[in-house]
Amino acid sequence: MNAVAPPSGEVGVLFVANAHEISPLKREFKVQRHQRQGAMRLFDGNYAGDYGGDQMQTALLLAITGMGRENARYGCEWVLSHYRVNFAYIVGVAGALSSEISTADCFICHRLFQYDLTAQQFVGTPIDMDQKNLALVCAQLEIPSASMLTVDRLVCRVEEKQRLFQQTAVAAVDLETYHLASLLQEKRVPWVALRCVLDEASDELPQALQSLVSGGQTPWQQLRNATKIARQGGLGQLSQLRKRLKHCAIKLEANFRKLHEIFSLDKASGSH
Repeated sequence: MNAVAPPSGEVGVLFVANAHEISPLKREFKVQRHQRQGAMRLFDGNYAGDYGGDQMQTALLLAITGMGRENARYGCEWVLSHYRVNFAYIVGVAGALSSEISTADCFICHRLFQYDLTAQQFVGTPIDMDQKNLALVCAQLEIPSASMLTVDRLVCRVEEKQRLFQQTAVAAVDLETYHLASLLQEKRVPWVALRCVLDEASDELPQALQSLVSGGQTPWQQLRNATKIARQGGLGQLSQLRKRLKHCAIKLEANFRKLHEIFSLDKASGSH
């Protein structure tokens, strides 16, 4: 689809890797126009929410970037170069490294780390959420905050999850949050990252899942990797993950609605 001209005013943006992570939220999103840029699907529209007891719609840009570092960076860089973004939400699922968090537990990411799984060491500088915004969220949203580790591939084995937690003491892991936040921070765009636990620290995931979720695959490659998962006895695990994902998406939508209300009212009051 041909690119469409962005709006002239400022806009908030919601970044998510996969549409299934926010399926209930997407149904509340009233699309006005959409386009595709690389792996990213981009939707301009309005999100219907409850703001201070009043039902209303607010302008929002929905960027479904695709999974992993390259897709996240490309999508974020493109959005920031074509839109006047005044606030960003990073929303989606994560894997647990700590046994103290469970499936469908939602949390705000207060500190982000990038970690090299091959070298087994941190990379770059940790990123902290703005303390004022963190205090605002914690005062009104009844979910905890936690640290997040961003890596370059899925962490499937329980043994590796345990080792990562022992080495880093970080509660959860994902593939995109650090990369998005670092670009937003560079452009001085305030952001908040909301994550929901999909797989627990004790969950062993099929290794072939690594290839199945990778971008740029042909249908034949996807079928071949799905067959590998079946041979590994992983279809039951995939079915369970799909059910968990639906539950996580419901929790993410409910908490995003509250988040969006908090920051929409805060901006309306002139605090930002």
